[in-house]
Amino acid sequence: MMVEPEIHGCITRTIRKFVLLKHAKLVTHEREKLE
Repeated sequence: MMVEPEIHGCITRTIRKFVLLKHAKLVTHEREKLE
Protein backbone atom coordinates (compact mmCIF):
# COMPACT_ATOMS: atom_id res chain seq x y z
CA MET A 1 0.00 0.00 0.00
CA MET A 2 1.56 3.26 -1.14
CA VAL A 3 0.75 6.38 0.83
CA GLU A 4 1.73 9.85 -0.32
CA PRO A 5 4.50 11.23 1.91
CA GLU A 6 2.57 14.38 2.88
CA ILE A 7 -0.52 12.38 3.89
CA HIS A 8 1.62 9.93 5.86
CA GLY A 9 3.43 12.83 7.54
CA CYS A 10 0.13 14.45 8.45
CA ILE A 11 -1.17 11.23 10.02
CA THR A 12 2.08 10.73 11.91
CA ARG A 13 1.97 14.30 13.23
CA THR A 14 -1.65 13.91 14.31
CA ILE A 15 -0.92 10.66 16.16
CA ARG A 16 2.15 12.17 17.82
CA LYS A 17 0.17 15.23 18.89
CA PHE A 18 -2.59 13.01 20.30
CA VAL A 19 -0.08 10.88 22.22
CA LEU A 20 1.68 13.95 23.62
CA LEU A 21 -1.65 15.46 24.66
CA LYS A 22 -2.68 12.23 26.39
CA HIS A 23 0.69 12.01 28.14
CA ALA A 24 0.46 15.64 29.27
CA LYS A 25 -3.00 14.98 30.73
CA LEU A 26 -1.70 11.93 32.60
CA VAL A 27 1.24 13.89 34.02
CA THR A 28 -1.07 16.72 35.11
CA HIS A 29 -3.42 14.21 36.70
CA GLU A 30 -0.56 12.57 38.62
CA ARG A 31 0.65 15.98 39.83
CA GLU A 32 -2.81 16.88 41.07
CA LYS A 33 -2.96 13.61 43.00
CA LEU A 34 0.40 14.33 44.65
CA GLU A 35 -0.60 17.80 45.84
